This record gives sequence, structure tokens and C-alpha cells, in this order.
Amino acid sequence: MDDVTSILHTAPCMSRLLKCLDELMTWARMKIKPSKSWSLLIRKGLRNNNIVFVTGGEEIPWLAEQPIRSLGRQYTSELSDRQMGRLAQKQLADGMAKIDSSQLPGKHKVLCYQFTLYQRVMWPLKVCEIPSSVASRTDGVPNIYIRKWLGFSRCFSDSGLFGKNMLQLPLKSISLGYRQKRTCLVLELLESRDQLIRNAKVDVCTGRRWRAQAEVDEAISMLQHKEVLGRVQDSQAGLGWGEPVQFWSKPTREQRKTMVIEEVTWVE
Repeated sequence: MDDVTSILHTAPCMSRLLKCLDELMTWARMKIKPSKSWSLLIRKGLRNNNIVFVTGGEEIPWLAEQPIRSLGRQYTSELSDRQMGRLAQKQLADGMAKIDSSQLPGKHKVLCYQFTLYQRVMWPLKVCEIPSSVASRTDGVPNIYIRKWLGFSRCFSDSGLFGKNMLQLPLKSISLGYRQKRTCLVLELLESRDQLIRNAKVDVCTGRRWRAQAEVDEAISMLQHKEVLGRVQDSQAGLGWGEPVQFWSKPTREQRKTMVIEEVTWVE
């Protein structure tokens, strides 16, 4: 690891810390590059650009001058994820255009989208506060290319691409993947091994149209209700010959996560 992130309460404390870091780096015959560093000072909830931090005899640029991107997420001085929705849409559009410009057959282009680009787009939709309406609008970008690559006509609806019909394609819509990822995030925070994370009660923001926390609470309530009612015969298999039933109180944490995600998907 060659990155250091320092968060302190006051600007003088940060200046003293940078001075100590300079001494340690000089002793180790190393040097901090201020041009590859960023600083952000917040006072009473507002950004303050009156104080400039110095390291190695050079000033550290402000985060407002040049945003930083790390682990698929862009950090700006606005301290908001409003721009991440536009960046995800731009990344998806550029990726689809690159795949379309290749000389691969149509079905291979769909595989490139499904197993590479789709996963890259899902990551910012999970970790950033992007509303569900943005994810729904993003669905229209790949659908046009998928119809073109598979030779479907324009009258072929989106429900035919992702619907559970007799002929079901192994494709997943971005809006459905978004809901599954946000549901998974809620469960990771709710059932974390760290008690401080569980007690923090972090609110996973998903906009006004669809709320992940409410869907998870409803899905857990449905699973607990099924456990009270017991098993219901819903197939043509004989009594006792169906698939084993997993009750909410017995499975492991990973199994409960899968059960809730399937319940939310089934409701949708």
C-alpha cells in the first residue's frame, strides 16, 4: 500500500501531522508528491479554501480543483453522488459503443456486455447513492444494442429480453440488478459481524420510487410468516418429494441473504 488518508478535527493538527510525515519520509529517503495529493477542509458543514496545506515544500492542491477517482467512485468537493449517475451512464454508453465497433459476432458481443461491462456498471450503482429512477433510465442504453446484436425487431419489447417466458434469455436488466445490489447492501449492513455497524443504522438511499429498506423489511416479514404457516404444496410433486424448505430462523447469514434477494425479485 502506498496511499495514506489522514482525517483530523482541526487544520493545525493536520499541519503538524504533515510535518511529521515529511520527517519520516526524509528519514526513509522517500518523498511525498503533492501533485498527486488532494486536500479538503470543511468548517461548519461548508468547504473552506482559505487554508493551504504544505508538504515537501509544495502546496497540496484542493479537491475542488481536480476530483479524485478511487475503486470506481469519484470524490468531489461537493461531497455528493449526484454526478455518479451521469458517470455510470456515460461509462455504459462508451462501453457499448466500443463493443459494437468490434468485429465479433452479435452473440459474442452480448457475452462481452453481460460478463464484463455489466459488472463494471453494477459496482457504482451499489456503492454510490444513485436513485432507482436513474437505473431505470440506464436500461434503455444496452437494450437497443442487444436487439441489434441478436437481430430482434424494434417492436420487440424490453419485457421480452428479461421476462421469464418459455424462451428465457440469460440476461438481467440493470434496474433489476440495481435492486438486488442495494438489497444486498442493506443486508450486509443489517447483519454485519461488527456490532458498531449494526447499531449505526445506515440509511441506504434509493430515491422515492423504490426504497430498499422497506422492501427488505417486507421480504423478511413474508419469510417469517411462511415459517409460521409451514410448507405449502405448490408443485405437482408428491407430498414430501419437493425441494427442501429453508426456514428463516435456521439458514446461515449467506443463505438468508439469498432468500431475501429472491423474495424481493419475486415480488417485483
